[in-house]
Amino acid sequence: MNSGFLVVAYTPKEGAVSVEKAGDYVPCPHCFGYYEKKQLWRHCKYRCVWKPENCQDGEKYVVRKGNLLLPVPHHVTSQTMTILNNMRKDEVYTAAVSDPLILQFAHKLTAKHYHDPDLHDHVRNKVREVGRLLVQVRKDHGMSSLSDALNPAHFSQLATSVRKVAGFNPETNSFASPSLALKLGHSLKKCAMSLLGIALRSGTKDDEDKANGFIRLCDIEWADEVSRRALCTLRDHKLNKVSILPLAEDISKMHDFLTRSAAEALQVFENDTSDADMKRKAWSNLAQLMLAQLILFNRRRVGEVSKMTMENWNAVNCPSNDDVAQHLSSVERQLCRSLSRIQVIGKRGNHVPVLLTAASKSALTVLVSKRTDGDVPASNPYVFAQPRTNGHIRGADVMRKFSTECGAKLPHALRGTQLRKHVATISQLLNLKENELDILAQFLGHDVRVHREFYRLPSDILQTAKVSKILLAMENGQQGKLTGQSLDEIEVNFHEGNILTYYFARKSY
Repeated sequence: MNSGFLVVAYTPKEGAVSVEKAGDYVPCPHCFGYYEKKQLWRHCKYRCVWKPENCQDGEKYVVRKGNLLLPVPHHVTSQTMTILNNMRKDEVYTAAVSDPLILQFAHKLTAKHYHDPDLHDHVRNKVREVGRLLVQVRKDHGMSSLSDALNPAHFSQLATSVRKVAGFNPETNSFASPSLALKLGHSLKKCAMSLLGIALRSGTKDDEDKANGFIRLCDIEWADEVSRRALCTLRDHKLNKVSILPLAEDISKMHDFLTRSAAEALQVFENDTSDADMKRKAWSNLAQLMLAQLILFNRRRVGEVSKMTMENWNAVNCPSNDDVAQHLSSVERQLCRSLSRIQVIGKRGNHVPVLLTAASKSALTVLVSKRTDGDVPASNPYVFAQPRTNGHIRGADVMRKFSTECGAKLPHALRGTQLRKHVATISQLLNLKENELDILAQFLGHDVRVHREFYRLPSDILQTAKVSKILLAMENGQQGKLTGQSLDEIEVNFHEGNILTYYFARKSY
């Protein structure tokens, strides 16, 4: 096993190909002869007699097809190998695909995420992280497999290797990649759970005790060994970090730009031009513009709107419930009649709403009805489809593109996450009630606790303007006047105390 020589179609000058260099060779997808990856495209283009006449495969595509012909372990599904074959073929890949436990880990991730092509990179990243750790464990302690490392007796050695992979510096007591250390902790625990499942199915008491012991050790000691310092490093990186939020001027400027550009794209379809190329470009532009407009208006995550399907679109509706509407104001009832609502799949499978104005709904109706003009295949399920493919337009790309083209002062702040933090931060000025804050958090697609902790930024302006009122009043001995007042109701006398003294001292100096 893992020894001997590989028989290739073309023998290099150095002689037979050893097993160490076998990873540099893949079979030709036409004649099945083994060629070096760098030379395979040349063979397929000029020399392969079994190549179809109309074949125009590029270099990367030929290598990818050759990788699919390589032997794989019998217990690995074709879906898993389809994802893993796009990984870079290095020592990490070799270690990962040769370890049964890592392949089991990859198989579970594939079963969970294979339906969404956007998450295939996530699967590969997780496998590479654990593969990097296995390579480090082999170098440091000579353990041959991950299952050997997931042993209570080897817990300290494994923690040492995790710290090395994540770049731990004992002098500063911090990690170069603290998030990697945290991710590895979660992945190792999942792998240990897989080992426990295998042991329970096979009835191996010894393996079951080892897996249970490792999981208990993780619960007891992993925080002290790895995760506490990693979390501290992450917090230290955020110390005095400036949080840039979008400017109201930039948001208005981008909105006007998107509205104006969408009207120009719609004009092409209203003129009923026969130029197919012009229609295709207009459809693509309109799709990108409407995607950016919905992200900007709804403050949605970019991936949620991007993956809006035709099935979601067909279920669009105007909220109407007479029992509830009678308790709303006249303005709120008018908004319910003029706005439409679509539910899409959000984070963690939650259903999140997307609101459409009358103008947006009209533009999307044209977009959907003219899909054939945009060269969108009938099999493409997405509203914001990528022409000639079954994929979708990426929301992050269109936000990056139009935030620059609209002439914003801070284009890098006009992103999905910053826009969501912007509305959450502004909500602090509105003095929302608890139920109103819960409604806002549900619309944004997260729990109210997450809303408070991560999205409502501790704004330096809010802290300086509001909390300083309490400090100044206490410094001047006026704390008795604060009884029963909110932060907005407190007034500070600028003709008393240290503020006036400090001002005149600076002026006279």
